[in-house]
Amino acid sequence: MAREQGGATVSRGNLTGSIITRRRKGVFLKAGLGLANVSVRTKVLGVTTTVSEGGLGTTFGAGYDIKLGRNFYLTPNADILVQVISGTTRKLLLLTLGATWH
Repeated sequence: MAREQGGATVSRGNLTGSIITRRRKGVFLKAGLGLANVSVRTKVLGVTTTVSEGGLGTTFGAGYDIKLGRNFYLTPNADILVQVISGTTRKLLLLTLGATWH
């Protein structure tokens, strides 16, 4: 995820291994632990500079499989990513909609 702020582009990301537990009637929960990264890219007088720093990343989420056909599902999902980098904690909310066919 990238966002431009005052001439700088800030990017954040998580790489986590997650465990997904299946609940009743299509509901699932997930939790994961891994790595987080934040990068800041600036461009001044044609010179681009990038600074990156890493730390701990976690993921907590829930979703629901909505059956639309014999093998087709629509899956709304919400995740909270928690990043701890250099002693600073940041939280990101991700809302996604997926489609699964199997």
